[in-house]
Amino acid sequence: MLVPIKAENYKDYPYFGDMPGDIRERIIELLPVDLPLALVSDLIIEESYWKRRSLPRWRNCDIACHGDSWKQLYFERNLNDHLESYELTKDWEEDLRFVMSFSAPYVHNIDLRKFPSHMQFLVINDEFESNLCTMKIEYGNPNVCMAYDIRNFGILNSDCVSLSAFCSVTYTLTELNLSSNLLTDDHVATLVGGMAKNPTVVNLDLSHNMITDVGCEHLAKLLDAKNCVVLFLNLCNNRIKKIGTRAIGYSLSANKSLLSLNLRLNDLGDYGGHRIFDYMMDNQVIQVNILF
Repeated sequence: MLVPIKAENYKDYPYFGDMPGDIRERIIELLPVDLPLALVSDLIIEESYWKRRSLPRWRNCDIACHGDSWKQLYFERNLNDHLESYELTKDWEEDLRFVMSFSAPYVHNIDLRKFPSHMQFLVINDEFESNLCTMKIEYGNPNVCMAYDIRNFGILNSDCVSLSAFCSVTYTLTELNLSSNLLTDDHVATLVGGMAKNPTVVNLDLSHNMITDVGCEHLAKLLDAKNCVVLFLNLCNNRIKKIGTRAIGYSLSANKSLLSLNLRLNDLGDYGGHRIFDYMMDNQVIQVNILF
């Protein structure tokens, strides 16, 4: 009778002490899956509990995308859901900070598919400064249905200023994905300011945006910097033409870090492709084929 009683009253008496392992496992199997996260985040390490808690909540649970850990999956997806419903009010920010405070040790990836808010990302850095590795953001409203308005989609100048400041101070982020955000040349110029100070982001995905030759000139300055650490740059499906490829190509002749460059679905033309390969002949670092 001890096991079910302990499981039933775990919320009021949340400890195991020196309880034998087999008894603890039996209690874990009976614990309710709606226990407060702030209470159990550090106390329960058993993957079986976090699997039971995850499967009824989300239809598709692939732990391979979350460090092969059900606990990591739960906290990352729970935080994503919380952020995607975030509203710019004082009460919401306090609530968000509370959620992040107990989630931080278990969150390494943020993946926001339809992010309606335009929050300051330094708020995230305050809590995740030693854990966050990858961040994907796609700005938009997930529930517009017939009330679609283009103004509710895409990144804003204020977002770029916020992300630039975030990139300049984070020392753990290795991947930044801003694909499909209506990113323009002015946005790129702002981002590059923060990226130039970043020593960790090696994978930068700016695909499916509105970057033109001017934006490529800004990115060329980043690639040409001596402290550049970007290994993978994805510019697929933008509005880049021959002048942009000349700027990127020129930076390749001096760049010592880039391994992969994706320029597919851009209007490079024969001249653009020719210039890229001309400059690449002087680059001894690129190992992955440039994609057109």
